[in-house]
Amino acid sequence: MKLLTVAVLVLIAQVFDIAASHTNPFDVIRGCKQHDNVGSYDASLTYFPTSSLLNVGYAVNSKYFKIGILGPNDGIIRYGRTMFPYDKEVVEIVAEFKTPNLLSQFRPTMFLVEVFYNGTVQVRIGGQNHPFLSFSDDRRIPANYIAFTKWDKEFVKLNRRSYITTDMKLLAVITIVLFVQVLDVPATHTNSFDVIRGCRQYENVGSYDASLKYFPTSSLLNVGRTDESTYFKIAILGPNDGIIRLGKFLFPYDTDVLEIILGGWGNTKSAGKRQHRKASNHCTDTQLVEVQTPNLMSQLHPTMFVLEMFHNGTVQVRIDGQDHPFLSFIDDKRIPANYMVFTKWNKDVIFFYDCPLTNVDTLSNSLLVNCTTVKQPLVLPVLKIASKFTHQNRHEAVVSRSDCSVCSIIGSYGIAHEFIRCLLHVGHTDYSKYFKIAVLGTNDGIIRYGQSMFPHGKVVMEIVIRGCKLHDNARNYDTVLKYFPTLSLLHVGRTSNSKYFKIGILGPNNGIIRYGESMFPYDKEVMEIAIKGCLQFDDVPGYNDTPVYFATNTFRNVGRTSNSRYFRIGIVGANDGHIRFGRSAFPFDEEVVELVISGWSNTQSVARRQLRRRNQSFNNQLLKEASTPRLLHRSRPLVFRLEVFDNGRVQLTKDGERRPFFEYSDSQNAIPPDYMGFFKWDVNLIYFYDCPLNDGSTGTAGEDRAFVAIMAGLSCSGCLALFASVVLLLQASAQRCGQVQVLKQGLIFGGTSSTAGMWPWHVALFHRESVTRTSYKCGGTIINRDTILTAVHGCLQYDIVPEYNNVSLEYFATDTFKHVGRTHNSKYIRVGMVGPTDGIIRFGKHRFPYGEIVTEIYLSGQLEQHSEINRQSRTSISEYTNTLIKSQLTPDVLSNTRPMMFRLEVFDNGNVMLTKDGEKRAFMEFNDDNSRLDLDYIAFAKWNHDAFYYYDCPLHTDSNRIDDTVLLRCKLA
Repeated sequence: MKLLTVAVLVLIAQVFDIAASHTNPFDVIRGCKQHDNVGSYDASLTYFPTSSLLNVGYAVNSKYFKIGILGPNDGIIRYGRTMFPYDKEVVEIVAEFKTPNLLSQFRPTMFLVEVFYNGTVQVRIGGQNHPFLSFSDDRRIPANYIAFTKWDKEFVKLNRRSYITTDMKLLAVITIVLFVQVLDVPATHTNSFDVIRGCRQYENVGSYDASLKYFPTSSLLNVGRTDESTYFKIAILGPNDGIIRLGKFLFPYDTDVLEIILGGWGNTKSAGKRQHRKASNHCTDTQLVEVQTPNLMSQLHPTMFVLEMFHNGTVQVRIDGQDHPFLSFIDDKRIPANYMVFTKWNKDVIFFYDCPLTNVDTLSNSLLVNCTTVKQPLVLPVLKIASKFTHQNRHEAVVSRSDCSVCSIIGSYGIAHEFIRCLLHVGHTDYSKYFKIAVLGTNDGIIRYGQSMFPHGKVVMEIVIRGCKLHDNARNYDTVLKYFPTLSLLHVGRTSNSKYFKIGILGPNNGIIRYGESMFPYDKEVMEIAIKGCLQFDDVPGYNDTPVYFATNTFRNVGRTSNSRYFRIGIVGANDGHIRFGRSAFPFDEEVVELVISGWSNTQSVARRQLRRRNQSFNNQLLKEASTPRLLHRSRPLVFRLEVFDNGRVQLTKDGERRPFFEYSDSQNAIPPDYMGFFKWDVNLIYFYDCPLNDGSTGTAGEDRAFVAIMAGLSCSGCLALFASVVLLLQASAQRCGQVQVLKQGLIFGGTSSTAGMWPWHVALFHRESVTRTSYKCGGTIINRDTILTAVHGCLQYDIVPEYNNVSLEYFATDTFKHVGRTHNSKYIRVGMVGPTDGIIRFGKHRFPYGEIVTEIYLSGQLEQHSEINRQSRTSISEYTNTLIKSQLTPDVLSNTRPMMFRLEVFDNGNVMLTKDGEKRAFMEFNDDNSRLDLDYIAFAKWNHDAFYYYDCPLHTDSNRIDDTVLLRCKLA
């Protein structure tokens, strides 16, 4: 008997440890569909058919629905006869009076809407018998289609937002048969609020500086423990600033507490602090960590966090279901989480705490029988089982109907097919037609369609997306992106030293993939894959491994001139890109050309002629060596053109530039690039070859043709590979624009404010002042889908200026500038600078002018406000020799608040003149007839003060006549 008692106690303890849960007001919407993209009152709404709902109640003389609403006010329901009930009558339900506090933004309210066939409509709160709203519709409009909207007359000011969960389970049940067992289950849906099932809701969240009431964490039912830590699950619903404080005492005043801010600063950043707060609520903060977490929180979906407190003082916060924390810091005082409280900043926030550590749904089928836990078989809908290893997306058939036609004779992929001409069921809209197709099989259901019954020799569309998740909300390149964990993916391939993914891209061009180590990888490096239309070579052999040479005559993208061939190649890696080319596929015992790009720790490049034998011994003969610091990057591709001339001359030119960064001549041998191989030295590399040339010289590279490209990437450590098939489609023609959608009377006379839609061809150009703030600076006009016309007062801004001896000093090719002036004997550009002192400009003949001479202009040095002109010879990054050409007093020529704009003109005879905007005489000029350097490449540096430079500026703009702010901040020309 004692043994039995012990067994029962142990069992109960285990059950409570796993399944301890609470009820909260959001339990009423469990099983509902969520509709959170609620349109505004006068917007075009999407009505959906009530016949598509799983849960519709029917009585003898009525049908009814259960609808939940979360929001402060004005939840509006409309229903009517048709899907597009415009120019027709609908019924609108909105509580206008005598229903105070009916809605709440802290808990959903469940309503039952009943529509009687005699025209009576009644609305009552779920669980109540008497309606609070009842009226009669003499038109007897049926509830065939339903839509939801909100009142947003003062939406921005009040920040009100309601969202509606629909299709609530009713009293009727549906029987699902599976595994020869019958289970009566109400038809239910999942929604984003399922994550808070079993959590307690924290009522009355106090403001930031209010006197808060802490609660003991020892009173929580759900606290996770490991040998090294204690952790909690906490969910937050709100637009920003969910704040958690942890302390040692119930009233932790005049002591230190930990404060964790999630989605603060307008939902852009999160932080960890140690805070000392007095009884007067005056506090001092010690910042422990601050990270970028854009769009972390939402007022439409609760976000579940795991807060883990380690015994050594480490604190980590991660999103539930993810392995890696997005916020981590060390509290060297090791404040324990004995007591906890929640607070907010300037917006209402709802907290859910004491959440079950495991999913409550997985425990709902456990029964306690004779003091033994018996697991009841979990019965799921057939469609859920069928899609166990696939996702549902809009390209897939997920429902089969008994009234479909059957195509039972399906041809193999490579043989001729008979196309179907006549279908009984075809849907039509004003712009499209659509079909419903069901596919039964294990994999590879392929659909093709075209313009004729026998479209052989013609272009057809092939749909081959099988079991993929659809991501169709791709953001713009420079917007804040939401990364998702690869751990959540169903299909991840793994080898002994890598993992890989299959990704399909549908679009005309520019499919870009980024991946990194954390969910919010800002201020950190990520891998960006943006090589479009190239073939990838990522199984790169080592320097002395057996080579793989590719025949260049099999490439689709080869450029040809009368005396040369050229290719476009990309490299991703930290250093030592090796390319060899020669006359044969197995060039042993014969000479090849070897190009080493950014070898010797990414500092210099060489060209050499190599004779390699079958035992991998070799002899090298140096042809050219040049300094090329930081040319390669481990997470950004270097893409360049390799051009080999018939006379043995070879040039390597970066994309977007005209002058080669590396060139040499080997006229005695003139080895042709018939075969090409790629190699590595001591780090992993990715090569991209057979890339489109971007100049229309080959038919396959032009943008007016469709072709299949391979786009992939490999991390620098060799631990991650991505493979993706990319389908590039026909580009659309230039879109028409400038059609007025809204027009007011008045235009100018008397003056009226414009509204959105009046001037659809106007473009507003903003400058991003911070993560959350922008300011309007310029305007423009849309010419077509690719062209915007704007004012010509904008310069390019260079604000990440390297130090004087920094290795990242970058020379810009002036022949890529849009604004370059020329006379019969000179070349000039317009440059600007903002800074208190020490403006440093260098120019010369080459991109990497190490071992060569450049001219250095040093404006307003600190010593007596002198400016200097030096002839500089730099053998390495930090070793250089300056020869003074001229020194001149130039007091107050620079300013920390106002740009100094001037024209830099270099003459063929060595004269150089610097002339300020609005003046005719140069404020500084000199002659360097010994060097006579060309203004081919230019670089900017700083000494010990922050500085900003502006280059590629319009030549005929006087900064004295335009707004300084525009000149400073407008980056677009």
